[in-house]
Amino acid sequence: DLDISVIQSDDEIDDFAQIADAAFGMPNGVTRQLTTQSTLRQPGAKFFLGRVNREGGKKPVAVATSVLIRTGNVAGIYYVTTDVNYRGRGFGERMVRAAIRAGVDEGCDMACLQASVLGRRVYERMGFRVAARYNNYDVPVVKRK
Repeated sequence: DLDISVIQSDDEIDDFAQIADAAFGMPNGVTRQLTTQSTLRQPGAKFFLGRVNREGGKKPVAVATSVLIRTGNVAGIYYVTTDVNYRGRGFGERMVRAAIRAGVDEGCDMACLQASVLGRRVYERMGFRVAARYNNYDVPVVKRK
């Protein structure tokens, strides 16, 4: 079963970043550079980590993430991902619902997110509807010597 909690420790940030980087195909360490104790303390921001228990009483393993960024009455849902080895079990939906619940607890009456091809059907099944389409652009970064 999935246990969802709000991230508080540096070890949890490390787990969150590792899952997100792998799932989104980002270079290892990018999410960790963006996610710090200071980030966790931003008003309206909550970072969630989903863990599953392993057999034999071993330490639970982190497998899923989501983020709530509250802006006014809108719960912005970001960084929804599940480790590839744990997909297809409803964990992504549960991570989204955890972020929405936290937003409602903070006074939000609307939630929004951007959907990947992989997540779109899940979000539509949850009641989300397409409000706009947009293009994503990437630019190569030149490393300075």
